[in-house]
Amino acid sequence: MSVSRHEPRWRTAVAPAALLVAVALWTGDRVLFVAAALPLGYLAYGALSSVPDVSRAVRVERSLSSDTPFPGEHVTVTLAVTNESDRALPDVRLVDDVPGGVEPVSGRPEAVFGLRAGETHEVTYELVAQRGAHEFGDVSVRARSLSAAAVSSADVTPSGDSGMFCRVHVEDAPVRDQTMQFVGSIPTQTGGAGIEFHSTRNYRRGDPMNRIDWRRLAKTGELTTIDYRVQEAARVMVVVDARESVAVSCGPAYPSSRELSSYAAELLTGVLLDEGHEVGIGVFGLSLPGTRGSGSPSVLEPSGGDSFRAQVSAVCSAVAEGDPSVAASAGRGGAGRGASARESTAADGARASVAGSPSPDGGVDDADAATRRLRAYLDRHTQVVFVTPALDEFPVTVTETLAGHGHAVTVVSPDVTDRETLGGRVTHVTRTERVRRLRETGAHVVDWSLSDPLPLALAPAFREVR
Repeated sequence: MSVSRHEPRWRTAVAPAALLVAVALWTGDRVLFVAAALPLGYLAYGALSSVPDVSRAVRVERSLSSDTPFPGEHVTVTLAVTNESDRALPDVRLVDDVPGGVEPVSGRPEAVFGLRAGETHEVTYELVAQRGAHEFGDVSVRARSLSAAAVSSADVTPSGDSGMFCRVHVEDAPVRDQTMQFVGSIPTQTGGAGIEFHSTRNYRRGDPMNRIDWRRLAKTGELTTIDYRVQEAARVMVVVDARESVAVSCGPAYPSSRELSSYAAELLTGVLLDEGHEVGIGVFGLSLPGTRGSGSPSVLEPSGGDSFRAQVSAVCSAVAEGDPSVAASAGRGGAGRGASARESTAADGARASVAGSPSPDGGVDDADAATRRLRAYLDRHTQVVFVTPALDEFPVTVTETLAGHGHAVTVVSPDVTDRETLGGRVTHVTRTERVRRLRETGAHVVDWSLSDPLPLALAPAFREVR
C-alpha cells in the first residue's frame, strides 16, 4: 500500500509574500510587487510539484550471495532498485527489513540516492549468518520531489531472494575404521558378501551359488568363489562440548561456539544415520530434562529412526540456545506429531541417560570424571566424534583418555578466536598449540575456520579417515 502526500515546506513564505503584496497595493510601489514575486514563486513551485506513485514507479530485486550459508558465514545482500517511470526521482530513500537476530557487519541496509528514468542503483551490505531459517521483509521506499513538498512512500515486496536457511549439505562425515559387524558404508579389508570385487578362492561347501565364478568354471573346469569387499557399519558417539566456560564468539554479530558446535553435531549425526551407522549423541556441560539423574555428560545412546532424529534435533537445539528446557518442549512437540509404532520403539530403545552431578560452576565436571562417565556408554566398537572449540585443556584430556582406551577419535573444532585484539591473538596462538597436541594423541582433527564452508573444512578429514 502506497501513501502520497504534500508537505507544507514553504509555508514560511506565506507571511512575507502577503506582507509585500499588501504594502505594494497600499503604496503602489512596483518594486515591492516584484519583490513579492519571489516568495510567491516558491509557494507555487511547492504546490505544483509532484512525484509518481513509488509502488508503481520503483522495482526492487534482492539477491543473496548464498541462501544456504553455514553459521558465521558472511552473506552479501544486494538490493537493485530500478526507476521504471518516465520521470526522474531526485530523492529516493529505502530501508530493508533485515531478519531479527541477524546483524549487518558491513554496509547498511538503508540508502539515499537519486534515479533518472530507467536507471538502476544497487545497495549492498553484509550479514553474518546465524543458525536457523531467516525471512526478509518488504523494503520500505520513500520518494520526494525536488522541492521535497510531494512525498510518496510504500512497502515494496522485492523479487528474488526472500530468505536464507542456515544449513549446509555435507556429502560425508568423518568416520574411522572402527566398525561393527553390520552392513554399512565403510569398506574393510575383509572379503565376503558385498559389491566391490575383493578376491577369488577355492570353492567351499555351502558357498552361495550367486558368488560362484561360473565363467571360470566353463573355461577351466575349476570351481571358485568370488569374495567382495565387505562394508560394515560404525557405532559412533557424537559428543558436543557445551560448557558455559567455552561458550564464546569472535564478535557480537557472530554465532557462539555452542551454536556452531550444535550445528555441526546435528549435521554430522544426520549424515551418519543416513549412511546406516548407529549414532548417539552426548553433551558435556548441559543436563537435559527427562533423563535419569542429573549432571554431565547427558547422553542419548546410539539408535535410529525418525523419532530418534527428532530427539537429536531437540538436543542440538537445546545446546545452541544454552537452555535445557528447549529439548523438553521440542521432544513433546515431536511426540505429538504421531510417529509410527516401529519408530516409537526405536526411540524407546534410545534411552536418554546422564550420570554424575553438577559442580558449583554450573554443571561442568572435571575432564577425567566426565570421560569416565561417558565411557560407561561406549563399547569397544564405538568411535567418538568430539565437537569442541578447544579453548582449554578439557578436550585434550578427554581425547587422550578415549584414545588410550582404544576408541578412534575425530575432533571437529570451530575456530571462534578473535584475532583483531591482542588478547584474541594470544588465545588464537594458544588454541593452535592445543590443536597440535590433539593431533599428537592420534586423533584426526578438523580445524574449522569460519571463513571456510563446513564441507570444505571436513574434506581433508574424509581422505584421512576413510
